[in-house]
Amino acid sequence: MVNPQYEIEYSDEKVTAWGGMRLMKEVLERSGVSAHLAEAPLPELGSNKGV
Repeated sequence: MVNPQYEIEYSDEKVTAWGGMRLMKEVLERSGVSAHLAEAPLPELGSNKGV
């Protein structure tokens, strides 16, 4: 597994919820987690009623 380097700095500026989600998306993409989840045998989406 690759150990990517991240540049994260502290700031006094406020971070919006979308800004935090953007950072989380970047971490997931750079770490390769998204690719592993895409290959994982997870259950398919469907209705809770079994339809």
